[in-house]
Amino acid sequence: MTIGDRLSIAVFNTAHRWIGEAAGTDLLARELADRGHRVRMVVPNRGWLSKNLRETTYPIMRVPWRLAGGRGANRPRQYRAVARFLRKFRPDIIHVGRGKEHWCVALVRPFATPSSRIVRTRHVVLPMKQSVANRWLFRRCTDGVTAVSQAAFSGLGDLGDWLPDSRRRVVLGAVDTTRFRPDRRDPELRASLGAPGDEILIGCLGRWQRIKGHDIFLPAVARVAARHPNVRVVVAGRKITLDHPRQRELHQQSGLGDRAHFLGMLDDAAPLVASLDIGVIASRGSEGFSRIAAEYAASRVAIVATRVGALPEIFDDGETGLLVPPENVDAMEEALERAVADVELRRRLTDQAHERLVPMFSPARMAEEIEALYYETLAAR
Repeated sequence: MTIGDRLSIAVFNTAHRWIGEAAGTDLLARELADRGHRVRMVVPNRGWLSKNLRETTYPIMRVPWRLAGGRGANRPRQYRAVARFLRKFRPDIIHVGRGKEHWCVALVRPFATPSSRIVRTRHVVLPMKQSVANRWLFRRCTDGVTAVSQAAFSGLGDLGDWLPDSRRRVVLGAVDTTRFRPDRRDPELRASLGAPGDEILIGCLGRWQRIKGHDIFLPAVARVAARHPNVRVVVAGRKITLDHPRQRELHQQSGLGDRAHFLGMLDDAAPLVASLDIGVIASRGSEGFSRIAAEYAASRVAIVATRVGALPEIFDDGETGLLVPPENVDAMEEALERAVADVELRRRLTDQAHERLVPMFSPARMAEEIEALYYETLAAR
């Protein structure tokens, strides 16, 4: 196998809902297929991906898979189905992103397709256990390792240290710039959110979860809005609804009234992202890559974000975004005040972030770097 040869690649994507990891894996598979490789995506036969992911440039293989917290799947059936698929497809590369995927293919590979190489990508910053089992998994059953940020890579600890640098590297995630771009800005959508003209629309987009810091964002933006009548607020994402008691309580405490809108999961978030003036990431932690940060930058939206996970790697404070410590309402308020009060600052942040970061988040760049890693693993003994 030489550089430039067409590869057969099995990409596993077993997230039980549409999160950044699942979206990034789908984007990678599409880019690899566009580069001429023979790609198959393996997804669970139940859950969001099975119902909603559509075959575009690559076929989808559905296998019985035990989803997080689920009891319905039979694990031997899962292993047998994966083994049958691998035996039939005979991939050069098996690309996994989760521990359960990694263990499954590691255990069936000797019987199904022993010549295939296994590449693991880390999407999270949570440190991985340095156990005997994990050391065996990475030393004996892993041919290449990537991570979507240095923060995610650091979570590996000593695992994978035996691999040479050429097969152990950080490959930043990407953003779909065919969807997320400045011209998706929607005046009608802004008007429906109370921002038809010169109003400043501030959004915090992401699923309802404590780690996402909505309870930090809302008090901070409410203080800013009290001083600036032209500020409007939108919160959107999975499980976002004022029917939720805690969300309703936060909204009432904020005093924002009808100046704040709570939207749920959107079929296409790109118009909303591009319609914002300021995009906020208020996370307490995690953010192994932060897909929404890349989407804000691609859409020319000024960014205020907490210093967690990959965000300090991605943004230069005061140049491409405003960074604040996590769980600090006062610091979040101060950064939002700066961005709201200074239109030139917002323009400079958006221009520099778009110029510097969009090439960094290029899907073509991501696929090219991953492809190079594949060839390195195939060339190695």
